[in-house]
Amino acid sequence: MRHLRRRGFSGVSIVPQGDEAKFLGRLPVALLRPSAELQETLERWGIRRFQELAALPPLGIAERLGAEGLQLRRAGARRSGAQADAARRAAAV
Repeated sequence: MRHLRRRGFSGVSIVPQGDEAKFLGRLPVALLRPSAELQETLERWGIRRFQELAALPPLGIAERLGAEGLQLRRAGARRSGAQADAARRAAAV
């Protein structure tokens, strides 16, 4: 259980179907194991959670953080579902 707490889980949680993105989006980016330099950059930018990283535009990430940043963003987006949320919001406008 201690191992899970260090990973951002406070205990056993039952996540309703469809709410997976909300639950996983709150997890810290550090779980994706970025390089120390990338982690430091993201912290300076205020990016600490999967959902925050996934919400950044891919082109900007590629230009500023290179391949590692883009790969990390994709991993965070897959886990948080933020891309799907952003697409739904854009379609509603």
